[in-house]
Amino acid sequence: MRKLLITGLSLLAFYSTGTQAHGSHTHGALDPQAAMAMATRTVQKMTIRDIGLGTGKLDESWQSIRSDQVTLVEQSENNYVISVKNAETGEVLILEIGKDGQIQHVEPI
Repeated sequence: MRKLLITGLSLLAFYSTGTQAHGSHTHGALDPQAAMAMATRTVQKMTIRDIGLGTGKLDESWQSIRSDQVTLVEQSENNYVISVKNAETGEVLILEIGKDGQIQHVEPI
């Protein structure tokens, strides 16, 4: 029983150290191209379900967004403002994405 307990605790310690080591690891800031790709993926996800960004679920026409419909509007020290235009409906969404990869705001215009 004691060997089993020692083995279990050893395995637990071994697997949890990788998690702790990764917690302090940073991946760096997003570049504009990565932010635009993230905006495209986010809009496409929003056609499947409401992901809690205040705009609700989008209709399926947003699923076919192409890279030429995604534009970097503004870049600041901490974030990107990206415009995504639906060619089928003419609607435009503005996404604010932090350089840390977090979607900060989505607004239809």
